[in-house]
Amino acid sequence: MIYRNPKILALARDMPCMARLWCCNHNPETVVMAHSNASADGKGLGLKAHDFMVAATCNACHAAIDGRMPWRDDKLTAREAWEQAYRRTWLYLWQNGLVRVA
Repeated sequence: MIYRNPKILALARDMPCMARLWCCNHNPETVVMAHSNASADGKGLGLKAHDFMVAATCNACHAAIDGRMPWRDDKLTAREAWEQAYRRTWLYLWQNGLVRVA
């Protein structure tokens, strides 16, 4: 069963882009939670990964990671870029008190 939580997805509102790729537009108004593209994270044919497997990315970085824009970063693969953004996202959420354990 895939975990869905719209509250997690809404946390992207007003966050900075955590991918910080060459194409980043640095516009918090375009930041959304980008789901993992890995099957190990729940991704399947026509199915997004779990809602806790997300990274806050601007629309440009999201497009690059998802392959909708040519990949020009030779230091990182798209998967590595998403994983870095994932770690930065959850660190930011914890440090800013946006998530907590009940």
